[in-house]
Amino acid sequence: MDLKIARTQIYLELEGKTLPMYTTASFDDLVNLLPEPGERRTNIILEVARTKDDRLWYPSCGEEPCWVAANLNSASIKNFIEVSEPRVSVDYGESR
Repeated sequence: MDLKIARTQIYLELEGKTLPMYTTASFDDLVNLLPEPGERRTNIILEVARTKDDRLWYPSCGEEPCWVAANLNSASIKNFIEVSEPRVSVDYGESR
């Protein structure tokens, strides 16, 4: 089973709005993919999380993310932060 989790939250500026998106790419991958300041902007392809009805997914929305490929212009990525590892809580119930 290939479990995909959101590893990085990116902030995109689209049509004057800043939108958060979650991606499977690691923080280090994004650092390596994005051009240095002053270099020519490029398009990068990332897996981003969407909901089943094609809206932006976020962790508290109550749905599992649908991962889709997105072609993003590097100039639209304004910032990104690493998402902390999910904490797993196991409830073993009462001992019998």
